[in-house]
Amino acid sequence: LVSGQSIIRISATWAGIEPITVLSPGTTSDTMTCNPGEYRAYLFPVSESTELKQPTISVRLADVTNAASVAVQFSYSPLAFTSASTASQLLYQTFNCGTGAACTLPVDKNFGTIWYRLLFLNSSGALLATSDIQIL
Repeated sequence: LVSGQSIIRISATWAGIEPITVLSPGTTSDTMTCNPGEYRAYLFPVSESTELKQPTISVRLADVTNAASVAVQFSYSPLAFTSASTASQLLYQTFNCGTGAACTLPVDKNFGTIWYRLLFLNSSGALLATSDIQIL
């Protein structure tokens, strides 16, 4: 544990890598429970900024009429989006980006390529539009 540095929590299940969680510097315990078969690892970096590469995306809600918020579906594998037989087993994660301005995704580019698509929602949370699959 390095004074002043955040702790990085990485979790994974049979279905894929879960969103990365950054715990505040000085955190001494974690109340998250592991589900059966879940993997959990904690990184205690000397410098968080060099260990964790979380990309930031910006989305223009004005591009979709009546869009009030945006969510991002992401995976470290394209098969979660493209293969019907695999998609039922390999799940993508969904992250709420609110209004989409400077949204930092809970992923780590050090793990590899990230595939994602945007979901544009109205003020009631109904789906208005979906983007093509994109790569980070």
